[in-house]
Order: sequence, then structure tokens, then C-alpha cells
Amino acid sequence: MGKITGALSSQTATAPIAGFPLTKGNYWAHLKRDLTAIAERTGLSPAIGAALLARQRRLFRRWYRLREGTLSRELLIAAVEHLRVGFIQVLEETASLTIFSSP
Repeated sequence: MGKITGALSSQTATAPIAGFPLTKGNYWAHLKRDLTAIAERTGLSPAIGAALLARQRRLFRRWYRLREGTLSRELLIAAVEHLRVGFIQVLEETASLTIFSSP
């Protein structure tokens, strides 16, 4: 599989930060819900879901710090870029796994 490209988006996205749009109209709860569903599956999914949820929690903590005024937008951008790279790395590693189906 080739390099994963693209960005998360929203119908009301403005001023995205490192590919993550951060506006009131976002659907962040859906991201958390979907990652939780992955973590609750069987097989390798719990480890994959846990890795993605850890990054989601760090993203949310930084977003709340920005909203509280304890983190600058510039520092948020740097932090989110690091999280985005890690998120993509987990997805690429997952995409390279061999999946066996039951007969």
C-alpha cells in the first residue's frame, strides 16, 4: 500500500491546524467514538485502537489548553503536527498487516 495522504475535514472547517480542522462545527466526538469502537474489537484491534486513542486524548488536551489560553496557537500547531505524523504512522503500520480470515 502506498503512502496515506489526505486530511480530516469538516463541513465547517476553517483554519485547519496540521490537517486537523479545529472549529465549532467539528465532529470530534465521532472521532473518539470510532476509535473507541476499534479498541473494543477483538484480535489486533485493541492495540491499534489504544494507540490511536492515546493520540486523540493528547490532541484534545492541547486543544483545551488553547481554548483556555494556556497554549499558543504556534505551539499547538507544532504539537498537532507531531501527533498527526504519529497517527499516520499507526495507520500505515496497520495497513501493512496481513489479515487472515477464517475458513
